[in-house]
Amino acid sequence: LAPGVVDADFEIRVDDEVVFEGPKAFAVGRAEMSGPEMVESTRGVASEVRHVEER
Repeated sequence: LAPGVVDADFEIRVDDEVVFEGPKAFAVGRAEMSGPEMVESTRGVASEVRHVEER
């Protein structure tokens, strides 16, 4: 979800492949919003997650 995004590349566009990395998981998916929207948004889905690997 977008509220959980701390930082994102501002060149990310909708439908780009994206990688998420955090202290507990690593994930791959397709962007549902642009990079700036991910960082600024307080609601919504940032990406459709396709694969998650827990650490």
